[in-house]
Amino acid sequence: PKPQNPIYLSNYKLKYNNGIDDQIIQQDRKDTDHASVGESENEEAFGKEDLQCRFYRNEWPEKDELVVVEIITVNEGEAYVALLEYNNIEGMILATNTTRKRVKNVKKYIRLGTQDYMQVITVDKEGCYIDLSKKTVQIPDIEEKKKYFDKSKVVHLIMKLTAFKLKCKLIELYEAFGWDLYDKFDHAYDALKLCLTDPELVFSKINITDAQKTELLANIHKKMAAAPIKLRAIFNLQCYTYEGIEAIRESLLEAKR
Repeated sequence: PKPQNPIYLSNYKLKYNNGIDDQIIQQDRKDTDHASVGESENEEAFGKEDLQCRFYRNEWPEKDELVVVEIITVNEGEAYVALLEYNNIEGMILATNTTRKRVKNVKKYIRLGTQDYMQVITVDKEGCYIDLSKKTVQIPDIEEKKKYFDKSKVVHLIMKLTAFKLKCKLIELYEAFGWDLYDKFDHAYDALKLCLTDPELVFSKINITDAQKTELLANIHKKMAAAPIKLRAIFNLQCYTYEGIEAIRESLLEAKR
């Protein structure tokens, strides 16, 4: 019988996750060692499964969409992948769809455990199957997708941190305001970045509680604040008047102030 629900690969140790959920939980528990016994029990009840969610509003990718995947199984005739933006839902690519050349063994073109960019050619929501291809994927499309995916990863991390601090499910935050940020701005990343300078402009366009605002802003400042940059340069300073070196010294001291 065909499965009735999407196949999620939560049991696989994907390189993309890289233990991020564990790090979030462990770090927060270190910061709250002074909590009461009751609070500690609540923390134990909140686990990684509550921090699992897709990046975007659509549960399934669209046909012809370019997606980011991680290779989890490679056989001679096909490979199985996890779609990183869609909560690691499973997809398959046949050997004939890996390249325009004749392929005898797909292992020569796809390596286990690596990330790749593939195009969706078939989506069967009833049977829960996704077929992928690499034959028509172009380098400019990959570069554009990489930029978009990198922004989405930052947004996802901030949303995860906020969900854990509030002890709520990640999907609840996305349903409340996260996916609205994607709809109302060019990218949710742009909205979060704007929160550094004008948060009320962003918050006026979404439904968000005061508690969510507080935690979201704290995590935005933690993960997106610009780091100070130090510049160093070598230059020659000359003075041809009578004051000479004294004028140069006074000028440098004045600049230092």
